[in-house]
Order: sequence, then structure tokens, then C-alpha cells
Amino acid sequence: MLLTIYRYSIPIHLWNPAQKGLVVRIKNEEKTGWGEVLPLPGRSIESLDEALSQLLDLEKGFSGPLFNSVAFGLKSASLNMPTSFSWPAALFFMGSVSQILYQFETYPIAGFSHAKLKLKDLSLKDALFVTKKLKKHFLLRLDMNLQWSKNELKEFCSHFHLDDFDYIEDPGCDLSPFPVAYDELPPYSNQLEIWKPSVKGIPPSSHNIILGSSFESGIGLASIANLARHLSFPKVPLGIGTYHLLQEDLLETPLVFSQGTVTISSISPKMALLDKITEFRYAPNRYEKMELRGV
Repeated sequence: MLLTIYRYSIPIHLWNPAQKGLVVRIKNEEKTGWGEVLPLPGRSIESLDEALSQLLDLEKGFSGPLFNSVAFGLKSASLNMPTSFSWPAALFFMGSVSQILYQFETYPIAGFSHAKLKLKDLSLKDALFVTKKLKKHFLLRLDMNLQWSKNELKEFCSHFHLDDFDYIEDPGCDLSPFPVAYDELPPYSNQLEIWKPSVKGIPPSSHNIILGSSFESGIGLASIANLARHLSFPKVPLGIGTYHLLQEDLLETPLVFSQGTVTISSISPKMALLDKITEFRYAPNRYEKMELRGV
């Protein structure tokens, strides 16, 4: 097998006009697979430079353990990808009140039952306003990012019923009886865990886990959907609705978010946007167990 490593730097998100990341390709006589390596600043223990250094060390016989972002990228490139497949997906809204409303009004929301709404930077008043508006259309997944006080959370929840939300993510305190999920902190007992493969690697199981994105390009988002398919996850909506926030994508064939699903027809990138770093022979078998554990 040949492993090719590329870098990219393109205007991805409105708030990050020059996102930099890595793309890997694994090629043999039968197939070509693609993956994205994109550590999340502030969450991943590795930087992008450290991830690249580890990838380059593979040629020198590096035997692990792999960084989670590297494990996810390599695993993505090694998995078989169907010609076309669909998976349920949730929409995603973030920003100021005006930005959230603009996203809501301009995005084709028909058929989508779930949406994630980031509230960490909003005041209590603004959060109540947008939540009440969007809950008329979706079962909401609210993300507090551990930024709200307990009193603010209690006041916020007093305006809603249990069935208004799919869950409240990272509240930082007990909100019983409201359903909660955890991403930035380890979940308690059997509570739901939001699992970002770019940050946490390959999940050990599909139990009480919802896969989510870390603002990857279409390559990474398609890889998350393919990972859910490969690991036989329950068909609950994936948290990969960040796609509509991209200014430019790496994929030749765009992902299609419509009627509650994402459809992936191809994972081939626009080669003109990739800068080849190196290519060498690669033996993935010795990394398989590490990738599955997400070490």
C-alpha cells in the first residue's frame, strides 16, 4: 500500500478564513481511500504540526501509539466506501442571534427533525429567544460548552419541558430530569457521550455514543458517516451539520444534506487544493488495534 500525505490551507469557515489541515490517501491495487487529519485546537492534545510529524515518522518505522486525529484519518482512508450512501444527520446553528437566524432562514431545513444549537456565547435572554424559535421546528441538541453557571442553567430550563430537547450537552452540572450529554467532560455512568473522532479517535463501541464533527471539511464529515456505517451505529442523526458553514470544500462532489439525511456520492478531493508532502509504502495492519481503540 502507498500512503500519500497532503496539506491544505483554504477558506473553510467564516470565522476561520485560512484553516489548515492534512489529508491522507491510502492506495493499493484494488482501491483508493481518503481521510482527513485535523486536530481541534483547545481539545486535541496534539497540534497539526505534531500530527504531521507522526505521519512522517511512519515511514521511519514508528510503531505508535497514534494521536487520535492521525488514527481517525488513517482509519478513514483504509475503510471501504460505497459508491453512494445516506445517513440521518442533524443540522447545526451557532453564532450571534442574527447569524443563527440567517442560517435558519437560508438553509433547506425541510425534513430535518434534529438540530444542534450552540448557546455558549449567548446571553440568557438571547438563548431563550432563539431556542423558543427553533424548537418549533426541531428536537434540539443544546450545547452549553461548560460556559453557563448553574443558576443560569436552572433559569433557562424553567422555561421548557423535557420533550423540548433531545439533550443538553456539557451543562457542567446536574440538570435532572432533563436529558444531558457530555463531550468535553467524561460522561457519568450511562449518560450519552458526544464522540468527535478527530479528537477522541475511533469509538470502542456504538453504545450511548453520537458521532460528531470538529469542523472538518467534507472529507472528514463523509468519513464520520462512513465510520458510523462501518461500525453499525444505530441510525440516529449524526452531528455533522457543520457542512453548511463551509466557504469552500475539498470534495469534488459536494455532500448533499436534504430531507433529514446526508448523502455521500464520492470522497474524491479537488487535487488542485492539496499540496503533496510525501508518499511512501505503508503497512496498516500493525496499527489496526490501536485505531479501533482510538488511542
